[in-house]
Amino acid sequence: MYNGVKALIEAEKSIPDSPDLHRYTGKDIPNWIPSNKSLVKKCLTPDVWKALKDKKDSFGCTLGHIINSGVKNEDSGVGVYAGGPETYTIFAPLMDKVKFYFKHLR
Repeated sequence: MYNGVKALIEAEKSIPDSPDLHRYTGKDIPNWIPSNKSLVKKCLTPDVWKALKDKKDSFGCTLGHIINSGVKNEDSGVGVYAGGPETYTIFAPLMDKVKFYFKHLR
């Protein structure tokens, strides 16, 4: 088992680490596919996008990071992940809407 884990660690080292791998990098609001039913699609209006697109928390988490799941996984139910506690205040125009719909529409 040790050799298998060691080989896996070595194999992971060869995977290129792109800073854009874990964030949506589009310059505009995502172009959602019609079948996407995620809460982030419902809550990320053009006004919310405009207000938050240049925000960043102290960990470097951006709007692109927190919405990445909903953009990449069209079957995502919520589609937004907090990067840390600050996400809920810095990105409140989005996060408050998502929390409201999650609580009231389940």
